[in-house]
Amino acid sequence: MYKKKQERRRHKRYSGVPLKLYLKKDGEYTLVELVDVSIGGFLSNTGISFEIYDDYEAKIQFPNHGVKDVVHAHAVVWRIEANKDELSAKKRFVAFQFTKISDVDKHLINEFLRHYEENVPYK
Repeated sequence: MYKKKQERRRHKRYSGVPLKLYLKKDGEYTLVELVDVSIGGFLSNTGISFEIYDDYEAKIQFPNHGVKDVVHAHAVVWRIEANKDELSAKKRFVAFQFTKISDVDKHLINEFLRHYEENVPYK
């Protein structure tokens, strides 16, 4: 008997949101293209080389948020896959899972994202 596969994701994902993502690599924060984000992690599109399971400091900047403009967290590289549309630029999709983020910062991200539509295609 066929059983419907359950959704693997625990958190809603949002793309096309006006957040800036910075990752600390080699002692410096670098702006990374954000594909989508949730309170559990994020997906980036980058030419920067990352290693699976490595832990990085992440900084997410909100536009004109008011209460707090930047969230700090730690995130581990969970998955890396080729970006077939940008092979010549050697870009890849890198998925990160938050490993250390405060409940307050999770709440701030969630509150910000609730104003956006879930699963809007990435452009």
